[in-house]
Amino acid sequence: QMLAQHAMMMTTMGSGGIGAAGGGGGGGAQYSQMQQHHQQQQQQQQRQSQPPQYDAGYVLNPDGTPLLDHHYRPIPLQKLLQTRPLRSDVSTRPGPGNMKLTYMSGEVVTRTLNELFGFGGWCMEVRQTTREECKQDSKGRYMVHYTATVRITHVASGSY
Repeated sequence: QMLAQHAMMMTTMGSGGIGAAGGGGGGGAQYSQMQQHHQQQQQQQQRQSQPPQYDAGYVLNPDGTPLLDHHYRPIPLQKLLQTRPLRSDVSTRPGPGNMKLTYMSGEVVTRTLNELFGFGGWCMEVRQTTREECKQDSKGRYMVHYTATVRITHVASGSY
């Protein structure tokens, strides 16, 4: 009797193919339904174990999740790029005609772009250079200042 119950349970569950092979009817269909259900569960577990992917339009944390503002909304890259730089990232120097020039060093620009787009996530093209000033000091050393116009391209989207 116990063996009969076990065989019936196997047929009902569809594993082992007893119902299909023995002519019990429906066991094969139940088995394929169980396989489908099992595959769906595995896919759902895989999706849950992988971090969600966010598009390149948001500022991302190192773990790939979006950086959130004080209202817990993801911060769009465009919004961050439109903000003023931190004071600590900005330098000044004397310019021609006693002007005070404000600039960001190449190191700061590179660090900021790597933080925003990731290492290798951007590229730079020098579009134009202009020599602004060339002076020789009393010790015979030259001081030369150039300005450059560059194009920064976001590699993932191709936008600049």
